Amino acid sequence: MVQHKRSFVFGAWAGVALLGAACSSSEEPAPLGTAFAAQPFAGEDMTIRIADGHVFNGEPAAIEIIAPLPGGTSAAASISLSTVDLAGQGLSVSFDLPPHALVDHDFTVEIGRFPGAGTLAHLTNGGSRLINSGKLLLQAREGRISGSFQASDAQFPSGTIEGRYEVACLVPPEHLGLAPNGAVSDGAWMLVEDEARSSDFCKAFREY
Repeated sequence: MVQHKRSFVFGAWAGVALLGAACSSSEEPAPLGTAFAAQPFAGEDMTIRIADGHVFNGEPAAIEIIAPLPGGTSAAASISLSTVDLAGQGLSVSFDLPPHALVDHDFTVEIGRFPGAGTLAHLTNGGSRLINSGKLLLQAREGRISGSFQASDAQFPSGTIEGRYEVACLVPPEHLGLAPNGAVSDGAWMLVEDEARSSDFCKAFREY
């Protein structure tokens, strides 16, 4: 259990850094090289099915909720999922949202390259390509996430999304009565997962 928390803390810190980078840049993601194509075929906890029948499978979607941090950083939440087909090509979805929006369980997200937009990305061993515009319609309830997307894209004009999701609510250690770790660098804080969602912040998301 201790090792699990240590691994998750590092992942949470990295996630915060990546979210900051995504918001500050509109450039294409860096090429992924051959590393992506070398990944093994993923599980079937998540399925994206394109209108032409092309299927991508992957691990459960991740819903990550981050408590407000010392210094005034606002609370944040994100939903992301990543899938791969038998040929090793990937299709991923991600978007940020204010934590209070999770209460509705239903999400309509514009896909694009403008601040606040969600991303739909096609990944190959040559790099990644962001779909320019479209819309996501998703619903998350009782451990299942489902919905569809429509996009202005010849290769991926529409598709359905269906699978499981997992939730992680992350807080500074002192929210759980643990010794504070504090900042590890400017803008990055060590966080721990409130698995029981017993903290004042995380208990609002127990129904997930």
